Order: sequence, then structure tokens, then C-alpha cells
Amino acid sequence: MTYGTSPMGADHTAGNVIEKNLDSLGGSLNPLKADGQVEVSREYQIEVAAFDCTGLCLFAISAAKNNKQAGQALLKMINARLGSEMSSEDLIKLGIRVLKAEREFNRKAGFTARDDRLPKFFYEEPLPPHNTVFVVSDDDMDSVFNF
Repeated sequence: MTYGTSPMGADHTAGNVIEKNLDSLGGSLNPLKADGQVEVSREYQIEVAAFDCTGLCLFAISAAKNNKQAGQALLKMINARLGSEMSSEDLIKLGIRVLKAEREFNRKAGFTARDDRLPKFFYEEPLPPHNTVFVVSDDDMDSVFNF
């Protein structure tokens, strides 16, 4: 999902959802099914877009997502560094603003919804070991940024 829809192109740092896919990390998202992919991709892309604005290493997001205390400490640190009083909700709003700006830039550069797709072979060539193809519909791909 994220590789196809990220405004900056296919980038593993734009919304890596691996812990959502791994049972050992408490994940509940089946990577072989379309269910839940849009919501998780949207959530992570928003968080990463906001976090990129802080100048901090992306790895800190994992700690913040998986531990409430770490998340609160990280937000406190960001506020101290920036001299701000942002809440978690403010960070979400920031991430949405960034994504909207990036998408508007892309639109003005001539990109369309057709550019928010993976290469054709993802949809046609089964990938071992599960021998499946990408199963998320174009309509669902188009809905990732319905804020």
C-alpha cells in the first residue's frame, strides 16, 4: 500500500508496518489480504510525515508506538526542542498537513491517481512462498488520503 501511495514514491521509511504483520510483535494485519491495509498505511504515513518534521531518527517512532511511556517522553522531548506545546493530536494534524502539501505538489507536477499504483507485475506475478499477488483494489488505493 505505502509503496504505491506514498507522495515521495516507494520508500520503506514512509510507513513501514512490519509489526502489524508479525504475530510475534502483536500484529493482527494479514499481509496477504486487503482488509485493514488502507487504514494502517494511512496511519503510518501520517505519523512518519509528522515525525520527519522533527529532525529525529525514524527509529524512535517504533519505541513511541510500542510503549506509551516512551511515546509521552518523545513528545515531551520534541516540545522541549521546538519550544512548542504539541499534543499527540497536533502531531497527527501536522502529518496530514504535510501529506496534503506533498500531494498538492505532485498534482501540480502532473501526477494523478494512476501514479499511485505498484508496477504491473505486483498484480500479475505470484510471489513465493505464498504464491499470491497484490490484492488491494484501485478504489482502496485511491482512498488512502481521504482525511
